[in-house]
Order: sequence, then C-alpha cells, then structure tokens
Amino acid sequence: MDSNPSVSASSSSNVTRSNKRKLTWGLVCLIGPTALLIAALLFYAIANFTFASMTPPPDPSGVACTNDPLAGVCAPVSDYEPPVLRTIMNVILFLIGAVATIAWLPGIILGIVLLATRRPNAKN
Repeated sequence: MDSNPSVSASSSSNVTRSNKRKLTWGLVCLIGPTALLIAALLFYAIANFTFASMTPPPDPSGVACTNDPLAGVCAPVSDYEPPVLRTIMNVILFLIGAVATIAWLPGIILGIVLLATRRPNAKN
C-alpha cells in the first residue's frame, strides 16, 4: 500500500477519469455507426419521399404538353430531370451511409475492447 494518501487519491482520480473516458468512447464506438446508418437511411427515405411528391404527374398519353396552347409543343415525359438538390442530398447521404457501414465492424470491436479494458476502481 502507498503510505502517501494524496498519491493514492490522485491515482484513484486518474483511474476514474480513464474509466469514464473509456466508457464514453466505448459506447460511442458501439452505438455511433449503427445510429449513423439508421439516420442516413431515414433521411434518405424522407428526402426522396419529399422530392417525389414534387414531381409533375405523368400524362396518361405518355407526353407532357406545355401550358401554352399556341405553341403546340409536347415533350416526352422522359425529359424530366430530378432537382439538383435531390441529387446532391442522395450523394451526401450515400457517403454518410458508406462511412457508417465501413466503420461498423471496427467500431464494434473497438467499443468492446474499450469497455473490457476498464480498470477496477480501488475506492474500497
């Protein structure tokens, strides 16, 4: 046993701080990638549902005509381009999902290691 109580208290404080840090980062590593993947999928569904409701309904004849009757010009429905914001959001959400998927297994392993290597506190 240490004869100096201040060294023992300091050591105990360091162990407690280290244990809290390992607990926090262990849980972040375990839960973070899964929560990030779920959030990316959820936002992807919401974004695409929102933008899909903004697209013009297709004409039953297969062509979409302009509102100007004098022009007499009808364009095929395939000329519709999705909004740029939708494309950008899909790319960003794909990248977030890819990072979460790649980080999932290492996060699980690192989280288990961090939680398993916590030292017992010598407060007793």
